[in-house]
Amino acid sequence: ASNKSSAPAPAAVSHLAAKIEKKSLPLSNMRQTIARRLLQSKQTIPHFYVSIDVVMDKLLDLRTQLNDQIAPEKVSVTDFLARAAAIALTRVPAINASFADTAITQHGTVDLGIAVALDDGLVVPVLRSAHTKTVRAISSEIKSLAELARNKKLKAEQMTGSTFTISNLGMYGIKDFTAVVNPPESAILAVGGTTWQPIVKDVNGKKEIVPAQVMN
Repeated sequence: ASNKSSAPAPAAVSHLAAKIEKKSLPLSNMRQTIARRLLQSKQTIPHFYVSIDVVMDKLLDLRTQLNDQIAPEKVSVTDFLARAAAIALTRVPAINASFADTAITQHGTVDLGIAVALDDGLVVPVLRSAHTKTVRAISSEIKSLAELARNKKLKAEQMTGSTFTISNLGMYGIKDFTAVVNPPESAILAVGGTTWQPIVKDVNGKKEIVPAQVMN
């Protein structure tokens, strides 16, 4: 009798790749507009990117305190960032500006665009005169505009005329990314998620490594 063992039978395939097929998917008017404007932005606006890590512990504590006071109403990190950006833009008007062929227009108000992702695209509703509004007022308006956007009820005037845009992907676990400038603006703020990280901090005159909540 042969001592040669027979080869093991191949393992059964437990699952197969999903069946795919070639399709032609017509672009909605929204996606055609998005494609046109992103191409315009990348071709006509010289993009350069800078990033910074922000220690968020104090802001997150402040958010918790405020939410405890106004429960069941809640404000988000985006609401605080919108307020902070609006204040910063009043202090640095060169960023709250648009480029024209023969001049730079520095705007007299901060009209803040907040990027909102939809199932079939992306829209940027605008907070008018954001620099004059409190965090709670900004929070309420962002919620209202986002709801209109998801129900496709935004009016044209609610999506035009922004002077600066915030795009926040932190809620999706994105650490950092580079956003595309929303024409005719001169800049856009790309916000990543907040994660626990070790940082070096002065503790009683000595430098120690401590945990902190950091956002890019």
